[in-house]
Amino acid sequence: MKELFESITHLESKLISLTEHLKQLKDKNNRLISDNKRLINDNEDLKNELCELKEGFEQNKLNKGNINSSSPVINRIDQMLIELEWCIDHMDA
Repeated sequence: MKELFESITHLESKLISLTEHLKQLKDKNNRLISDNKRLINDNEDLKNELCELKEGFEQNKLNKGNINSSSPVINRIDQMLIELEWCIDHMDA
């Protein structure tokens, strides 16, 4: 009977420990979800800023007629937009 009581006490202790660990994991998961949402929003903001920057370069290129000087920058912005879009799509999955 004493062994049974000790086993039950040990199992209760383990259960309490596992419950606390599960609570910590749940809290960490909630923080990670919150961080992920913030990063998605930051990426969306960055994407919008890059689009505005690209539009400014394209407008400047049209106004000045200087096609070659801003093309590498526009190409790099396009590449960054592609990378950001990929990040946003995969973070939201």
